[in-house]
Amino acid sequence: MIAALLVRSWSYKNGSYTHRLATIIKNGSIDIETKLFEVYIKRPATLVLKNVNQSYNGMYAFGLTSTVPISSEVVVSIASAPIVKLDCPSRNELDEGKNFTCVCTGEGGVPAPANATWYKDGVQIGEAKKKSNTFN
Repeated sequence: MIAALLVRSWSYKNGSYTHRLATIIKNGSIDIETKLFEVYIKRPATLVLKNVNQSYNGMYAFGLTSTVPISSEVVVSIASAPIVKLDCPSRNELDEGKNFTCVCTGEGGVPAPANATWYKDGVQIGEAKKKSNTFN
């Protein structure tokens, strides 16, 4: 237990840029200091991020000010799906013995790069490949 808790504070860091998000001072009043993100504080000391998107990526720090300052940091990365492109012949049926090529490409997304994997009847065909995979 911390004897003389004076301030709890949250901040956002991205490179050399630091922005204070919120504080709770000794008397318990909550001060949301940011217009950068939608946030609120859940007592006793949880920062809640609302309506997150890619702009929320970065490092968040929590600090306690008492007789001895204490801080903790966490890196937040918002996941996003890649853009998937499928390049295949327009025919749905193939003649036996004929060649067929289909390319699946995944671009962007977090974390990157995406894996492209082919399946038949729920069983993987060939190896998973980064970004692009060709099925012949």
